[in-house]
Amino acid sequence: MAGRIRAMVVLIPIRLVSFLPMALLRFALSKRFVQRLSGLALYAHPERFTAAQILDDAISMRGSKAFEPTILKAPSYSYSGQPPVPTTIAWGVEDRVLPIGQTETAKERLPHANHVRLPGCGHVPMSDDPELVAKVILDTVARAEGEKAG
Repeated sequence: MAGRIRAMVVLIPIRLVSFLPMALLRFALSKRFVQRLSGLALYAHPERFTAAQILDDAISMRGSKAFEPTILKAPSYSYSGQPPVPTTIAWGVEDRVLPIGQTETAKERLPHANHVRLPGCGHVPMSDDPELVAKVILDTVARAEGEKAG
């Protein structure tokens, strides 16, 4: 439960800030320290991202239709059983929203999943290292095809 609360404490303010007027968001993100500060929760290396990239992520967060339903269900959500397909849980080693220590809980709840650590990645690993994320996805697909053939 503490991990869920931590995630909500980090993500809700990010979501709220995304609703600031576009002119204000653009102005704030024109300041390098604001760029780094705003990306700190989501990226392992926020200094690698431009103001435009961070603004695009804010716009995506603003437009998310699933954010509120997910946040509302988070405190009571529980999953039991095993996914019917090969599953990989890839975790950013530098994730500041869902810290790497939570992988132990994931391993307990989904012991048949392939658990992968993504070095140099934060909460949005596809931004930090798109090639690594693509490799993990392709490896999962290859594993699934191998299980299907075997």
